[in-house]
Amino acid sequence: KPMPYDITLYPDLSLAHFRFFGKMSISDAKQAFLDYVALPGFDPAHVMLSDARNVTGIDATFLGILGNIYGLAAPLRKFDRGALSVVLVSDDVSFGMVRMLEQVLDMTSRIKIRAVWSEAEALSLAGVGGASISGYLQGARISAHAASGGGPIFVNSG
Repeated sequence: KPMPYDITLYPDLSLAHFRFFGKMSISDAKQAFLDYVALPGFDPAHVMLSDARNVTGIDATFLGILGNIYGLAAPLRKFDRGALSVVLVSDDVSFGMVRMLEQVLDMTSRIKIRAVWSEAEALSLAGVGGASISGYLQGARISAHAASGGGPIFVNSG
């Protein structure tokens, strides 16, 4: 089954960009996190910027989230200096799920996760300006390519 996410690292920006779509489960989110920490170029100091506006359903409970987070104790220790995760949402269900995850992560890790409703707010929390995530990343991709001859590291789960 194709996974409902993809991840792009922007090492020059200290940013990891996640896109989630379709129906999500706790195991999908857990696998996305495990894929992320296993990527070449992974850096726990990178801001995690997630776009969850195309998620059409979430199969999760508070106890399910809690149990899975405790199962991620080893990879979560990679974030011993703290990290920021910003999740852009477009509906109340996604917002509520991110808030539940925030409560669990606040108790169990150094990752601060925040749900936001607008691209401008997401970019502001991520420490960069602008109103459009795709515009910002496109500009960054062009600069990174020009500077290094390379570009972002892309993992497509599907």
